Amino acid sequence: MNTAEYIEHRGEEEANEILCSVFGEKFRAYRRQWERASNFEVVTDYPMFLVLEAAYSCNLRCIHCVHGYDDLKAQWAYAHTMERPLYERVIDEAAAHGCPSLSLNNINEPLLSRELVDQIRYASAKGIMDIMINTNGVLLTERITERLLDSGLTRLLVSFDAASKETYTKVRVGGNYDKVLANVERFLEMRARRNLKVPVLRASMVRLSVNEHEVKDFVQQWSDKADYLAIQEFAAPEPNRAEFERLFAGSRMVLGEFRCPQPWQRLVVQGDGAVLPCCSQFAQELKLGDARETPVRDIWRSPRMDRMRELHRRGRYADNRTCARCVSTWVGTRPSSPNAQGGAACAS
Repeated sequence: MNTAEYIEHRGEEEANEILCSVFGEKFRAYRRQWERASNFEVVTDYPMFLVLEAAYSCNLRCIHCVHGYDDLKAQWAYAHTMERPLYERVIDEAAAHGCPSLSLNNINEPLLSRELVDQIRYASAKGIMDIMINTNGVLLTERITERLLDSGLTRLLVSFDAASKETYTKVRVGGNYDKVLANVERFLEMRARRNLKVPVLRASMVRLSVNEHEVKDFVQQWSDKADYLAIQEFAAPEPNRAEFERLFAGSRMVLGEFRCPQPWQRLVVQGDGAVLPCCSQFAQELKLGDARETPVRDIWRSPRMDRMRELHRRGRYADNRTCARCVSTWVGTRPSSPNAQGGAACAS
């Protein structure tokens, strides 16, 4: 799903404190470095956050997501699934360079992968601290929950996009609100029975015209259950498309000048090996290299990546056609001046 980079987090600092209690000063140092990179102050030797997408697949057809539209899904799809040798090679390199954080999905549903738990365990055993997945929760069965609790996963991010069954059904086409709610409540019960601090739970909602009336109810519903919340602003999967224009919320937080910090924080590796500079599907147009052929570190420190970082540091994203197209899917943004302030980052 292509949601805007701006996310309103509630309780994230408290959730990070839980992870600090698990990993100690090493985690706290990582978050300090994350803030410096997000503020365009430092270029790290290796990305602090890797996003690995096993396959371009999802079991839902949400109205605000590329997977909800056959033509858009086909436009951005690729046929490959990440094979184990590639996964292990990327993780081994990341661990060797001290990469602290990993997401095992991007624009896909991670629980569709039979390799997911083994992948989490492998990354955790290699010393990667902060390992997360973002799921719709439909496949969060008791068995997979038990395995995830044993895997080394540190963050379970669940997308609801509603506070009622009626609204959920409109937004998350193919999902089952009662089932997802029961799955997440069972996860919390199983975690509590085992007296575990992690994975921390984040509940999220993308603010849309069809659900904005439930934002307050959503916050109230999950404030005493989830470890933290995220209210995201919608960005259309395609500019100037009527279906998406109707979805922009009247209560949205309108951004002004913008600089994207993602090229300073992360790289995305798709199942076909393509290495991308950010988590937007538009990033496929900005392919930096192939992880099957080139070390991720070499791509991260390449002249092309340096140029992209400088472009965003100076607030000149509109000079890049793809970046301008991505930002145009946000409501209220405009090309930034060189003195623009940095925006917030999605995901980690």
